[in-house]
Amino acid sequence: MTEPQKKPREIRMSRRLFFALAIGGGSAACVAALAAPPIREQLFEKLDSQTLEERIIAEATDNRRSWILTAVETVCAFGAVVGVGSLIDRLTGIKHGGRAGDGELYAEQAEEAPLATYVRDIWLIPIIEEAFFRLIPSSLFAEEKPPNIRMHWGTGLTSAAVFAGIHNFSKPEPQVIVMHLDSLPVEQFAMGAYWWYAQRTGGYLHAAGSHVLYNNLCEASWYFVESKKQAATGESDSRVDSESAADDP
Repeated sequence: MTEPQKKPREIRMSRRLFFALAIGGGSAACVAALAAPPIREQLFEKLDSQTLEERIIAEATDNRRSWILTAVETVCAFGAVVGVGSLIDRLTGIKHGGRAGDGELYAEQAEEAPLATYVRDIWLIPIIEEAFFRLIPSSLFAEEKPPNIRMHWGTGLTSAAVFAGIHNFSKPEPQVIVMHLDSLPVEQFAMGAYWWYAQRTGGYLHAAGSHVLYNNLCEASWYFVESKKQAATGESDSRVDSESAADDP
């Protein structure tokens, strides 16, 4: 007798409602931050000394560390977060990865246009994400130069938390967004924190390059490890539980 499948815990909403909530929530957070006099005065003081455009260009083009070091750290981080995430799975029964690739829509896109899906999810989206979640926040501290660069972990971890949170949303249908309540995007938070570290110590190119490398490692792990496991056990060929689908976004 087979055990009944657990009903997924999720909240479904239309795309319009999702974007309305996202824009409204983001705007409210910005207003709340600017309402605090210390934050507002510090921000205006920074922008008076150097415009936001100048700061972003400086952070985007700076190269402050070795590429070999970034690559080695990324590979080590990949192994660590996947291992810890798998342990969390076994101990708690909670999925440790994101859910951005859940649903038939993603599977259809990957089957119908595999190259375009690969380029979009493994290369293009990480580059955009790093610009939004690491480059722009880090540009507020662009006046800091080696060896006087500070990490500003409060900003970095806040960014990593938001970055991880968006990976608990998926788009199973063209006009539907699902927020999953039965998974914990531990890997995305941990890697978001690392990419903030790479941004602050190396610059945007290192954060984006590390993210692209990480996604390629996830994709390789799926094709060479997870897919063979599923074939051996007779499970369906789905990316629902794969970190590759989880991270890509």
